[in-house]
Amino acid sequence: MNEKGTLSNPYSQEEFYAMLNAGTWPGGYVQGLGYCMAEITVVGSSSSSDASESDSSDSSEWSDISDPFSDPDNIGDLSNPDDNDQGSNSSSDGSSSEDSGSNSSGGGGSGSARVITISGKTNGISSYTYNILKNLPYYSGEIYITSVARTVEEQARAMLNNIKRSGVQSQLDIYASAGDSVINVYNKDLSDEQNRQNMIEKIKEVGPSNVSKHCADPSVLNVFDVSRSMLSDVDTFKSALVFRGIYYIDEPKNNCVHIEIPQTN
Repeated sequence: MNEKGTLSNPYSQEEFYAMLNAGTWPGGYVQGLGYCMAEITVVGSSSSSDASESDSSDSSEWSDISDPFSDPDNIGDLSNPDDNDQGSNSSSDGSSSEDSGSNSSGGGGSGSARVITISGKTNGISSYTYNILKNLPYYSGEIYITSVARTVEEQARAMLNNIKRSGVQSQLDIYASAGDSVINVYNKDLSDEQNRQNMIEKIKEVGPSNVSKHCADPSVLNVFDVSRSMLSDVDTFKSALVFRGIYYIDEPKNNCVHIEIPQTN
């Protein structure tokens, strides 16, 4: 019989979480999660860095969000997330969005329990993605989701709003060729409604998922953005994503980390 915890005989997620919480996780393959290392203790320290890259705790900056992948009209004042219509603060299966992880530290100092809180548009991600996020290794703190999957109409509206707020060139600097073709449809002499309709037609022409992964089928790929300002430690968060093999794009100038997680069958 194959040894437990191998690729051909993985642990179940229930076994993994039980041993993780008990502090006895030995490392190995977990069904639906891949290989998970044995726990280690990481002692972190907080240091200042370049202002454009650093995490800000000034709540006045949270309300000035510039996120090319989100809908600016619906962001609101992130200094008080409870006042925003951003979705439920619980997972899609009804469980609490606050989870105490292992006794290894993660941004909170050696020996402290890791606590990951997921908030914002949590109803836009799957339970599979939710479980990955709340069990990220090393990181401790809040993960505030600002944007999830979008329809073509929502994508056109978000792109138009960002053009009007930040200018055409700022958006050309962000998107690839398919997105640029949509941005170039914008005409400052036309009304918002005319521009929106023209952009919708262009998005459909070049392919929604080619313009933005936010338009991908969420049952196949969960695409969402996390507020950079509300991460307790940006570098530790990004390192945790790399550890788990999760694709992301860091957008410090736009105050977000764009994340893509393929869904399992």
